[in-house]
Amino acid sequence: MNTTALRLLGVTASDPPGGRVERDADGPTGVLRENAAAGVRDLQAERIAADGEALLRAGFADLLAHGVTSVHDIDGYAADPAYRALRAAGELPVRVHQLVWDDRLDEAVADALKVVRDNGADTALQLSYIEILGQINKPQVVSPLLGLLGSNSPAIKRAVMQALMNYDDPKIGQTICSRYQSTLPAEHGLRDTAHQVLASRAAWTRQFLEEIISNRIRQQTIPLDIVQQMRLHDDPEIQKTLDELWGKTRSTPEEKIAQIERLQSLIADRKGRSPVQGRELFKKHCGVCHTLFDEGGQTGPNLTGYERSNLEFLLLAIVDPSAAIREEFTNYQVVTIDGRVLTGLIDEETATTVTLRGANNQQTLLNKDDIDVLQATPTSIMPDGLVEKLTDDELRDLFAYLMARTPPTE
Repeated sequence: MNTTALRLLGVTASDPPGGRVERDADGPTGVLRENAAAGVRDLQAERIAADGEALLRAGFADLLAHGVTSVHDIDGYAADPAYRALRAAGELPVRVHQLVWDDRLDEAVADALKVVRDNGADTALQLSYIEILGQINKPQVVSPLLGLLGSNSPAIKRAVMQALMNYDDPKIGQTICSRYQSTLPAEHGLRDTAHQVLASRAAWTRQFLEEIISNRIRQQTIPLDIVQQMRLHDDPEIQKTLDELWGKTRSTPEEKIAQIERLQSLIADRKGRSPVQGRELFKKHCGVCHTLFDEGGQTGPNLTGYERSNLEFLLLAIVDPSAAIREEFTNYQVVTIDGRVLTGLIDEETATTVTLRGANNQQTLLNKDDIDVLQATPTSIMPDGLVEKLTDDELRDLFAYLMARTPPTE
């Protein structure tokens, strides 16, 4: 603390109860230990309430003059209204990470919930708050977040489902299932996200399967990678239901060889087929993960530079994607301490976190302290069974696009 702050705090020659003021020959040094700093936050709050925006502007100017563009505010919650006002006015020139003391966390959570439920609030701010609410392990946020599944914003609904994945609450699965046909349409990746969330916990998976058995959710719309994710639960009831609904979800090598031979004959006769129509099929069935001609996702390899004229190579990669997996596309299984099961590629890893990218191209951030099992699997993140979804004519169109040397023109 500087001299003015020490004077305002009333620091004298004696130490306050439960605290200590460091001193040298000239008096207090400005270093306060333990409860000696108890009045600092109140002093900050008073000054910020009186003239917070002006103080922040002056501070930002000083930071930028020294080339500093990102800071942590150890008690930024006191200045939150001032930060928000400056942000709304476009006057927040540095990135600020606000830290909230534990005794103020519930108050901060309540304020964040007000923002995420405010239809007039900035969507980017709402999305960032929803992500944080998913990480703080506060059960009181579950019901308000579930209420946002009725939002008009697909981005809000996706963020809410991803955030709720961190909470082990049966009503999360129940609500997603009940909203499935009304406010969670297939568009904008909403059902892809719902499938991933429902398959991540055993209790939700049982609820999910009950919806499928009752035909409230069509079995044919569930991707095989989600079936494989549900298979990871060590639950006899789930395994029995999956066997009844899908039987085997992986073909034998003999079946794959026969399938490749049939497709070689079929696709060799693709004269007159439409690569333009094939591009639409690629976007629907492959483009979430793969890029071709600068269109598509990043979860799987970029196919543009691949040996796409080699039909045998393409067929093996599509019919049996687990036959050869490049190291950077190794699929990982994660089991968390609280029972979630997730699969995906490791998109980023730090000393404390792991970020998974799933087959739907969505990321999940996990704290390493919350992980019980993290292991590579011999199964590709690309599921088997793509060719079974398409008619023979659609397969010819798809391969006409996959094997084209240049992007098709209309």
